[in-house]
Amino acid sequence: MRVFDCRARPSLKDYMTFFDSAGGKYTMKQFGYPVAPVLTLERFVAHMDEAGVGQFVFTGRDVTSRRGWKFPNEQIGEAVQRYPDRIIGFAGIDPLKRREAMREIDRCVRDFRLRGVSLDPSGVGQQANHPLFYPVYERCVEHNIPVAITLGPLPSPTAGPMRVNDPMAVDDVACDFPDLTIIMSHLGYPWVTQAIAIAWRHPNVYLETSMYSYMPGAELFVEAANTHIGDKVIFASGYPFNHPVKNVIEEFRKLPYKPDVLEKVMYRNGPRALGLELPTSATAFEKEGAAR
Repeated sequence: MRVFDCRARPSLKDYMTFFDSAGGKYTMKQFGYPVAPVLTLERFVAHMDEAGVGQFVFTGRDVTSRRGWKFPNEQIGEAVQRYPDRIIGFAGIDPLKRREAMREIDRCVRDFRLRGVSLDPSGVGQQANHPLFYPVYERCVEHNIPVAITLGPLPSPTAGPMRVNDPMAVDDVACDFPDLTIIMSHLGYPWVTQAIAIAWRHPNVYLETSMYSYMPGAELFVEAANTHIGDKVIFASGYPFNHPVKNVIEEFRKLPYKPDVLEKVMYRNGPRALGLELPTSATAFEKEGAAR
């Protein structure tokens, strides 16, 4: 039984241009991570094989309106086409593009078979409950696809004010769209208790663990998973911000999750949230964990 990674962007040449900016370089410096090497898609999938990852979510990004940068959704579609059993594609959408954004969602679902939408409030300078986001959520409900919302403080002087990433805005969205599956990226850190409460109170809201699992205060997420929201936390490596994935997984397994909760977080919760099928037995996962 292999790990499900809810946020892993292959370090393709076009994606890695993000790290050419001053903000991208500063972010990596603050986290203390080296910049990931440029890889072909084939080599990246091999990298995931080596790490023990089965399926992973390839989230796109479009922040053209504010930062003038995007990763082409066409390339995500090509990746899904080449590895349909391994890659789950989420379209990067800039809600400030209004009607163009709606057409892009339709195109990505229809032509590229992408299975979700990825939004970046900080990247477009507006909170997730801004009125311009709401047509995106409505379209996701129409297509019956989830939305991943990038949160977290983003340690970069070009990222704008932290309040844009406050997960309390997601609470508004979840109240207004009870049929929309929402994945809060980066655990909603540093609003730890708020993010936990939002995931706890809304059946349609999940937290993914990328990048901030070891920051001060993040231990509360482990406590919450072990007690109240064990079905709502999903493992995510955050690659290429955090790499190599094998090391990320090894470190994550050391966190004090209960064994049954760790199985959910690293394998079961992600596919369940995305409506994917899973084998009924956890025996393989348990044997793998025992071997470690």
